[in-house]
Amino acid sequence: MYQRGTRIKMANIKLHEIEAQLYEKIHLDIFNRFEQSLIMQRLLKAVGSDRHMCLDVGCGTGNMTEKEALIFDRVIGVDICPKMLHVAKRRLKQYVNIDLIVCDAEHLPFRDKIFNFISLFSVLHHIPNLSRTLKELYRIMAPGGVLLIEHEPNTWIRRLFISRIQFPLSLLATLIRYIRTPSLMKIQGSLDYETADIHAKYGFKREYVSRILQSIGFTDIQIKTHFLFSPFLSLLPKPFNKLAWLDSYFDALPLLAGFGHTINIKAMKSSSIECNNEIVAHKRDVL
Repeated sequence: MYQRGTRIKMANIKLHEIEAQLYEKIHLDIFNRFEQSLIMQRLLKAVGSDRHMCLDVGCGTGNMTEKEALIFDRVIGVDICPKMLHVAKRRLKQYVNIDLIVCDAEHLPFRDKIFNFISLFSVLHHIPNLSRTLKELYRIMAPGGVLLIEHEPNTWIRRLFISRIQFPLSLLATLIRYIRTPSLMKIQGSLDYETADIHAKYGFKREYVSRILQSIGFTDIQIKTHFLFSPFLSLLPKPFNKLAWLDSYFDALPLLAGFGHTINIKAMKSSSIECNNEIVAHKRDVL
C-alpha cells in the first residue's frame, strides 16, 4: 500500500510539472468565466463567520487561493508539486496575505486546530489514501471550521448519462483548444493521467465519501452534484455563449439531482470540540 501511494504521488508530481505552465489552457472545465463565477459564489456561500485562517490544499497555480485571499485574513496554499507553486507564486505576488508551501497532504506541517476553513479543489481524486488525508485535515481544523471539497468526479454510471449528451461538444472543445494552443497535443500525449488521477475513472459515490467524513468526526455533511456544460457552451460566439449559465439551472432541477458531472462537498467540525491552540497570525506560529 505504501509503495502504491508513493507511486501515485510521484506520478502526480511529474504530471503537474508538465501541466504547470499551461494548466489554465488544459482545464477549460475550470477556467472559463462562467465556471469561475460559480466557484466564487459557492465559496462565499460556504464560508463561515470566522475568516481568519484558511488553508487551500493542492492549491496548484492558485485558483482557489486567490479567491480566498479576498475573503480571509491569512491564506496558506500547499501543493506537492514545486513547479505548480512556482507558477502560483508568480500569479499571486501582489497578495501579502498568502503563503505557499510545498508539502504532502497526508503529512501537513501545521499544529492542531488552527484553520477556520480548508478547501480542496479538484484534489481528492489524486489522493491515494482518502481517509488518512481527511483525518489530517480534521486534525488541523479549528472547532466550527468548514471543509469545502469541489470538482470531484461523480460516480461513472451517472456521468455516463451525461457523456452521451456532451460528446459532440467535447470533441469540438478539444479541437478548438488544440487550434489555439498546438503544444497541448504534444504535452497531453505524454501525461500519465491513469496513475495520477487514481479515482477519476470510476468517480466517487456520495455515500462513500459521506461515510468516511462521518467516521472521522465531520458533521453537517452536504454533497451536491454540478453540471459542466460551460466549457463547451462558453466557446460559442456571443450572445450564444451565455448558454453556459445553464449549468446553474441544471444543478437546481430536482429531477437531475445526483446526475451532474462533479460532486461538491461541504462539511464542518463541531464547534463543541475544545480548542487548546490560540489562532495566530504569523507563519512561524502555525508550523
